[in-house]
Amino acid sequence: GDYFYVISEGVVSFEMNGNMVGMAGAGKSFGELALLYTCPRAATVYAAAALQLSDRSCAVLRFSSQHLCWCLAVIR
Repeated sequence: GDYFYVISEGVVSFEMNGNMVGMAGAGKSFGELALLYTCPRAATVYAAAALQLSDRSCAVLRFSSQHLCWCLAVIR
């Protein structure tokens, strides 16, 4: 996966091997594992209703994590 998603509005369900394994709504996120481990997504995500997502690319997350590490180093 190349993106990390944050749910702004709506509800999604997660399926693995045809079984529903969870649900998430506004303020929750998904897609982080595929970015962290550079692997295929582990689950399929379905919109349970109208949905609005905010996405963040892999490059943005890497920049953010590097910036956070720099900030922590400065604080120490």
